[in-house]
Amino acid sequence: INLGSCSSFAVQAGTAVSFDGALTTISIGSVGVSPGTAITGSYAILDGAIEDNSAAAVQCAADNLIAYDQANLITCSNILAASDFAGLTFQPGVYCTQSGFITISAATVTLDALNDTNAVWLFQTATTVTTATATSFILKNGAKASNVFWKVGSSATLGYSSEFVGTILAYVSITFDTNTVINGRALAQAAVSFAGGSMVNSFALTTNTPTFQPTILPSQIPTFIPTTSPSNIPTTSPSNSPSHTPTFIPSSIPSIAPTLAPTIKPTNSPTYTPTTIPSLVPSIVPTISPSYTPTITPVNGPSTSPSITPIIPTSSPSNSPSLTPSIIPTNSPSIAPTNLPTNSPTNALTTIPTLVPSIVP
Repeated sequence: INLGSCSSFAVQAGTAVSFDGALTTISIGSVGVSPGTAITGSYAILDGAIEDNSAAAVQCAADNLIAYDQANLITCSNILAASDFAGLTFQPGVYCTQSGFITISAATVTLDALNDTNAVWLFQTATTVTTATATSFILKNGAKASNVFWKVGSSATLGYSSEFVGTILAYVSITFDTNTVINGRALAQAAVSFAGGSMVNSFALTTNTPTFQPTILPSQIPTFIPTTSPSNIPTTSPSNSPSHTPTFIPSSIPSIAPTLAPTIKPTNSPTYTPTTIPSLVPSIVPTISPSYTPTITPVNGPSTSPSITPIIPTSSPSNSPSLTPSIIPTNSPSIAPTNLPTNSPTNALTTIPTLVPSIVP
C-alpha cells in the first residue's frame, strides 16, 4: 500500500487528535491533523514534528484517503467464516470475514512470513476492528509490522494494555484505551484519541536513534524514554490459549508485495595502447675482391720485361634496397606486425679481373 507523504507520520487525523490522561509517547514519526486543527493533551514526540493543519498535514490527509481507497479495491482472496482471530496464525495474504468485522478476544495472533522478509498482510473489514484486554501479536519467520495493513470500514478500538501491529487505515476513527502499544501507524479520516499512557512505535521514514530531548506539550517530564523500540513479543502464552492453533494459508499471494529492482554494475571497457614498431632500414655493403698483379714469365722470349697494366674493376650496386615499413596504429587492439628481415641482404659482388697481358718484345 502506497502511503505517500503519510510514510513519515505516526498519527494523522481529519478532525482532532487528543491525548488524554497520562503521557503518551510517540517514538518516531509526526503527529498531524487536517483539515481540523486540534491536537490536545499530554504527549511527547521523540523524533518527529507537530503538523497542525500544515502543508505536510494537508498532503498526508489527501494521501491517506488515496491509500484507503487502494486497500479497499484489492480483492479479498481469503474470506473467513470466523470473525475472532484469537489464537490464529496467518501466512501472507489478503483476509476478510463474512461478518464484515474482526475481533481479537484473547491471547495472541501470529503472523508467519515463511522466511520471506517482503511478505505482506492486508486485513479488510466493512465495519470495525476490536481488540480485548492484554491481547498481542507475534511476528514470526521474518514478518515485519511495516508490511501489515488494516483497512477498517468504520472504526478501530484497541483494548486496555493490548499490543497491536501494522498501519490502521480507518474511514472514521481510531481509539486507544489506557496503556496500549501499537507498532505501526494510526491514520483516520475523522478523530484519533488516546486514553493515556500509550506508546506509538512507528516505523516512519526516520531510522536514526534520537539523541535530542523530546518536545513535550504541555510541560511535563516523561517518565519513560525508550532507546529502542520494544519487540512486543510476549514471552509466555496465556493459559487460555487453545491447544490447537489453526493456520490460514492464503490461496494467492497479494498483489501488494513490494518489488525489488535489480542493481546493475557497469563493466569498464579496457583501454588498449597500440605499439608501433620503428621502421627498419637495412644497410647493404657490397664486398669487392681486391685486385692482384700476376707474374708472367715468357718462354724463349726477348729479355725485356713485359708491361702489364691490370684492369681494376669498379663495382657499385645500382640501387641499395631500403625497406621502410609504415605502420599506422588504430584504436582497436591489434597485433602489430613485425617487419624484421631474417637475413640482411649483402649483395656481395665478387669480381675477378680480366687480365690482358701486353707483351712488348
